[in-house]
Amino acid sequence: MKYKLTIALFIVCQWLFAQESFKTSLRASDVATFFLQGKETFRWELPISRHEKQALLWQQRITPFTQTENIRTFVGYEQTDFRAVISISNGNIFGNVFTEKGELRIETSNDGFLTLHRDVAPECGLCCQSSENASLTARPMASEESTQTPKTIVKPVPDDNVLRVYRLALPVAYNFFKTQFQSDIQRVKAFWATAQAGLNEIYMRDVGVRFELVNDERLILDTPEKEVFNNVGSNYIISVATNEINKLIGSTSYDMGLFLSQTTATAHGLAYKSFGYFNKNKASATVASTDLRAIAHELGHLFGASHVHEQASNTSGYSHKTETGLGQSVMGYGTPQNFFSLVSLVDMRTELLGIPYYTNTYRNKTAGKKTVAPNYDNFPLGIKTASRAPRLNPSSVKESYKIPPSTFFAFNIGASHPDKNQLLYMAHPADKAINRVSRAKFHTHKPSEHSRIAFEEVYGSSGYLETPFHTAVGNRFTFLIGVSTGKEAHLRPDEVVRYDTRTSQIEIVDAKPFRITSPLKILYNGGEKFTLRWEADPKVFAGTRVRIVLSDDFGKTFNYTLAENTENDGECELVMPHTSFGSVAYKNNTRRVRAGVIKVEVIDHIAYALSVINPLDNTGRFAGGFELDPATEITFTDVPQSRVVLPFESEIPLKHEVKATTQCRNKAIELIFEEYIDENTSQYSKVVTRQWTAKDKCGKESSFVQLIYVEKQEESFKEEIEDDNQEEDSDSQNNSSDGERGNSDSQNNSSDGERGNSDSQNNSSDGERGNSDSQNNSSDGERGRSDSQNNSSDGERGNSDSQNNSSDGERGNSDNQNNSSDGERGRSDSQNSLHDDKNIFDINQPKSENVEWIVYNGVSAEVSSENYLKIAPIERYTDLYIEIFNELGQKVFQAKDYQRKGGVFRGYANVKGVVGKGKRLPSGTYFYVLKYKNQDKKMHQKSGYLYVR
Repeated sequence: MKYKLTIALFIVCQWLFAQESFKTSLRASDVATFFLQGKETFRWELPISRHEKQALLWQQRITPFTQTENIRTFVGYEQTDFRAVISISNGNIFGNVFTEKGELRIETSNDGFLTLHRDVAPECGLCCQSSENASLTARPMASEESTQTPKTIVKPVPDDNVLRVYRLALPVAYNFFKTQFQSDIQRVKAFWATAQAGLNEIYMRDVGVRFELVNDERLILDTPEKEVFNNVGSNYIISVATNEINKLIGSTSYDMGLFLSQTTATAHGLAYKSFGYFNKNKASATVASTDLRAIAHELGHLFGASHVHEQASNTSGYSHKTETGLGQSVMGYGTPQNFFSLVSLVDMRTELLGIPYYTNTYRNKTAGKKTVAPNYDNFPLGIKTASRAPRLNPSSVKESYKIPPSTFFAFNIGASHPDKNQLLYMAHPADKAINRVSRAKFHTHKPSEHSRIAFEEVYGSSGYLETPFHTAVGNRFTFLIGVSTGKEAHLRPDEVVRYDTRTSQIEIVDAKPFRITSPLKILYNGGEKFTLRWEADPKVFAGTRVRIVLSDDFGKTFNYTLAENTENDGECELVMPHTSFGSVAYKNNTRRVRAGVIKVEVIDHIAYALSVINPLDNTGRFAGGFELDPATEITFTDVPQSRVVLPFESEIPLKHEVKATTQCRNKAIELIFEEYIDENTSQYSKVVTRQWTAKDKCGKESSFVQLIYVEKQEESFKEEIEDDNQEEDSDSQNNSSDGERGNSDSQNNSSDGERGNSDSQNNSSDGERGNSDSQNNSSDGERGRSDSQNNSSDGERGNSDSQNNSSDGERGNSDNQNNSSDGERGRSDSQNSLHDDKNIFDINQPKSENVEWIVYNGVSAEVSSENYLKIAPIERYTDLYIEIFNELGQKVFQAKDYQRKGGVFRGYANVKGVVGKGKRLPSGTYFYVLKYKNQDKKMHQKSGYLYVR
């Protein structure tokens, strides 16, 4: 295949025009004394502004600097949310704090007080540079006559039980050492300790990577004579950073690097995407601050992640644009930026889990298959763990839903784990931009302990709408639903985060919005009956049922059930619980709102409606919902618990002999008891509703309701057999057998351009060139070919002439040979005689037999090209049926008896509706589904990606 290579520079474009700083009244020595008392966990209020503090739960983290440098490091959490990391060195405190308004840096002033700094950054419009025409990387557009948003194909997050360990070098240029660290080596080491702890909180929880900071003072350029980056731009820094680090400590002393240096550019940082997988380019990243978000972001690019934000990006091809505004996750520019989205994790873990890993600290034995770019040659240390994967309950999240416009929705994610580990739940928007146009409509929420992830209007602390909720008829939205073990896995050295993910599509159909229509009073009494009405269009909700619940904290929680399982017919008579509540503070504001909110949620569906969500009334004053007073006219005594949950097959308790009294002059009272048993619920095996209704002679009436839930029988956990691909020789598996991620060249032309790096700027694209920008004379994106091994042109892959005669650089090397363009990388390893462990192979030892499919998935639509979608071997298989889809989910090709009577795919459609039957397809990424029968005569299926040029 002939590919043009596009090299994209991904920039964290938060400009350093101004800085806020304020000194606290806290002495660093006093804080240090408090932290060093020896408690495992403790609370401490951290100042985050002149008038605001944040109470966090703190724990110590052991780093290599704990013993060697006596630097103590602590992380701070707000519930499950990672918020801060600090290090204490010689009584001085340094660290970073993540807030909703951005990141704060903590330092110790010269007179010993804690000082906080916040970088003030205006919006940035530049995110990347490219020398290639944008049309080469644009996604196909939906046909003009289509009125619907196209479907999106989303890969799941790859998963295995191996923890990857990277030795991370963070060298400090002299210009940075003098200004940012005040020429103090101990400050640098405190920063290194802080960086290791902070990065690991995020990367171990989300990515499955542990960093070990390289503690080597040679990485600190502490004199002017050692300066290497004097008044230069970021482009230059990342082009030579790897070589400069190699000069300082040697290439074998670290696995990945990022240079801290001032720059003539005005951006926080710059990195080459996916270059962390090339040994000669593994430090192609830089930042101009100690901002942990920026460091985590640039390292994310080295691991293969693209941008995700929709704003601050003139060239949208360099961002998936799955997150609204400036984004919320690490790979955006917004806040809190302390987690990776599932979209980013697909990027990163597809490549990270697609390369071999070293199984020993000598780094001379590998395990795992290589299913991504054949010329990736920088492998981490891998630790195989006993970590077990969670399992999503397929019935809890359907493949697709239909909802009316302007209807709130929530995913109630059911999941289990064989060891009963606590899980984190995620539901992230996954629709990538089409032709630079963002489809982001929904906030990307951080991983949560709560299994319900809701999408609704969001109002700020001022009471005004921050995130509108617009869902027009015809829109389709794709969500990546996931569950992980990250909450506990990142706390243990022998654990790794495990994932289970699936996609769910939401289609907005022409129907009346699902909403509560009846006006509610401002004040109710406990036991008071009332009728609730709502809109439920039968075109969408015919035959469904609803649950109706009550919140006493303005929608934060819904702890009172008014109706567990009633018909979704738009009306229900309800009873207020016997409790009381008034107003609550709104979002930690001094303003208060009435606390009562009612929610109607459709059972086994995602739609729900709220009685109120806007904290302001029509006059702009804080108002909220309603209040609830205790019953005054009629009082119940000897009442049971209002909510009882029983294990499976438990006996239902006998009913209480409830009594009632009245304030009426005539004390006579009528007490009516009713009981309903519902065995048609999805969450419980049985729900018993008991209701006592009292009526007095003054015409007053009040009710008391008890709900008894009997849990369902717990399903036994059926754990799938692990297939970690370990103990496989890495080089013998370089060919992707099922179309997974192919090679880096074809990926660089992927549909939204995240891979594309400009030719003129790529001085080190695959770990082979290492020339400066001005010295790179390769044309048409040639990949730095090995002189002796590759005479192919125009970016051909450079396979061994004797082993691969396919033209235009087709991917498939023979099963036993893969001579990539780096000229047989790892020759020294091939001489390794350490073969005592028969289950682990030397890096270049070929596998004797491979019966897996080999998919040659680089397709050229040029008339003279012979590069079709070739699948081998087909001799032992029958009934080959293939379907090919574009990235919008539209079928473009299908064939029975593929590669025999059914012909082959050469980049032309053979179905109507996209470009026309027989028409050439646009360049880009496509998805194939192959069905076949093997020798057991059973039908099987494989799927993967292919690339059309």
